[in-house]
Amino acid sequence: MSQLQPSPQGASPPLVSVLVSTCNAARYLPGCLDSLLAQTIADQLEILVIDSGSQQEESAIVRRYQAAHPNIRLLRTERETVYAAWNRGIAMARGRYLTNANTDDRLAPEALERLSGALEADPQAGLAYADALVTSTDNAGFADAFAGSGAVSGCFHWPAFDPALLLRVCFVGPQPLWRRQLHAAHGLFDPSFHSAGDYEFWLRICRHTRFVHLPAVLGLYLERPGSLEHRNARRNQEETARARQRHWDAASGPLPPAHSGFLRRYRLQAFSPDEPAPGRPEVSVIVPTRNRPAQLARALESIAAQTFRNLEVIVVNDGGADVSEVIRTARPGQASVRCISHPRCLGAAAARNSGLRLSRGRHIAYLDDDDIFYPRHLETLLGAARTQQARFVVAQAVQARYGARDGRRLWHRLHPTSPLTLEALLVRNRIPTLAVLHHREALGTAGFFDESLPTHEDWDLWIRMVQNFGAVVMAEATCEFQTRSGPDALTARQRHNFLETMRVVHGRYGHLARDPEAVRRQQRAVERRLEAELFGVMRWVLPVLRPLQSTLRTAASFLSHALLPRLRALAARLRG
Repeated sequence: MSQLQPSPQGASPPLVSVLVSTCNAARYLPGCLDSLLAQTIADQLEILVIDSGSQQEESAIVRRYQAAHPNIRLLRTERETVYAAWNRGIAMARGRYLTNANTDDRLAPEALERLSGALEADPQAGLAYADALVTSTDNAGFADAFAGSGAVSGCFHWPAFDPALLLRVCFVGPQPLWRRQLHAAHGLFDPSFHSAGDYEFWLRICRHTRFVHLPAVLGLYLERPGSLEHRNARRNQEETARARQRHWDAASGPLPPAHSGFLRRYRLQAFSPDEPAPGRPEVSVIVPTRNRPAQLARALESIAAQTFRNLEVIVVNDGGADVSEVIRTARPGQASVRCISHPRCLGAAAARNSGLRLSRGRHIAYLDDDDIFYPRHLETLLGAARTQQARFVVAQAVQARYGARDGRRLWHRLHPTSPLTLEALLVRNRIPTLAVLHHREALGTAGFFDESLPTHEDWDLWIRMVQNFGAVVMAEATCEFQTRSGPDALTARQRHNFLETMRVVHGRYGHLARDPEAVRRQQRAVERRLEAELFGVMRWVLPVLRPLQSTLRTAASFLSHALLPRLRALAARLRG
């Protein structure tokens, strides 16, 4: 074993120690080191490279970098697991914080500054994690993701921290940063794991410290079949199940069975159209629900009435009362029905994302619990997707209002989704969620719902879908959504969120327009109208203006018929 070079005598401790385990990854290592040396706090880093018996020239590469960067240290060992290598690095680390840097992943220049800043600002938090882009392009740099090079194939939008949810799926991304002192209190990584040892450690500490999620894209993750994570999918799944079993609280009930929805990464491989899946359904219908059992039953009955039968239903109970009896009673025909429950309300985006991660269908449809499909909805949209080879299909939808007491439909009208162009969609959302059917493969490019948006999360994703795939719009209305009480029903916080998230979406995508200035003018007009509607401006402005109309008309008549002739006569006398 080669000895780790000592740190410079008298050098102050670094802020962050970076653990780089490498084995036969020489072609990725220079890009990894360059990404770390480009960090805005590069002078506060120590980079610990553990060469685990590589047969390639990683050690020689590191020594060349060391000539100019004394904060890089190298240790060469026999072949061992990545977690054994990390443990060696932790034993030598001097930084207040630790992070792992996979040789084939890349960081935004400000990533470690922002992650460490989050923990500096919150002494009670032990780990910070952020969102990441996904690429299948070897050695793509973080800047390539924003250069229109086609390097990006997806995005990880992780949820906010929740220990119970972490037991169901690992939402800590591939590039977290954590406090070194956690290992003194809770031990090192378990070196017997090959691919899920980090997940096991996150589960070990999540009951003792809080994690902080930064809803910002700070990393680039390489999705490649040859990676350690993908070479042995069965072992990865078994290790994930073992980690979960080790930390599952028996009081929480039986441990849910391990399946792809519980894999430690939200891997885009799970969305491959060629993924083998015995008895795989053609369509997965995602149904979020929360404390609306009667409406949920009606929604499920509309799925049961579909003329297209090869489907599965995934009900996501977003922190509400138990719905198992509702599902049992209103079982949608012969369709497979699965239900996942969030321990608390995580919001619409998180609920739909949970459903997506459990889904197996080649196509995805969405149905909120207070909406319904008409019988030919799935058949119609799927037919269009197949005949036109479309990735994103949108139906026309009917908007309806029902009586609160008797449930009778009071009125209805067509909610047109066409004409549907990217320019029009940049201004306002024209697509009801239940009107959409898309290929699951589209998620690999467009990404998931953004869980940082409390509202307009669907609009945000539809823009990305239309940007990448366009849209096939059907002429037929095949579904119906309810309008409950309009803006008057919104709380002050919801009104604020509705306007603020509209501004967020406008700011994100306005640059995609052919004429950004024209689109921005339309966006501002829509924002002003929405602000007036939501905050009641028109309710007090119009009553004041209406009585003034008569007064203004009288004044105008007086000016034109009485005062102006007298003024003209006076002017004539003065000229004479």
